[in-house]
Amino acid sequence: LAVGAARGWPGGFGDSFALWSWGRFVGDHAAVAIYDPLVLRSAQLALGMDPGASYPFAYPPSFLLLLWPLGQLPGAVACALIVLVTLPLYLWATLVRDWRSPATIAADA
Repeated sequence: LAVGAARGWPGGFGDSFALWSWGRFVGDHAAVAIYDPLVLRSAQLALGMDPGASYPFAYPPSFLLLLWPLGQLPGAVACALIVLVTLPLYLWATLVRDWRSPATIAADA
């Protein structure tokens, strides 16, 4: 987070930029156009993407339903929201010892 914050948004938070740009893209274009790499890249560059970066969309179209609301927010706000939602989940998954109980592992088998 410190490195990302030092670089600023969007450069320091490429993954959140990708999610946000896809949500923004689908608000301004036909959903099928997200699979056209030239159209998507052009739209992402217009949103402020680093020209050296590349964020193609490789997900099913239904994922756009989750991203569209994110694209309606300002980019930095969307980034903060992504961090505030996913960081606690990441910390819980990596630091909480008991979530991988034998019963949970057996249920996965």
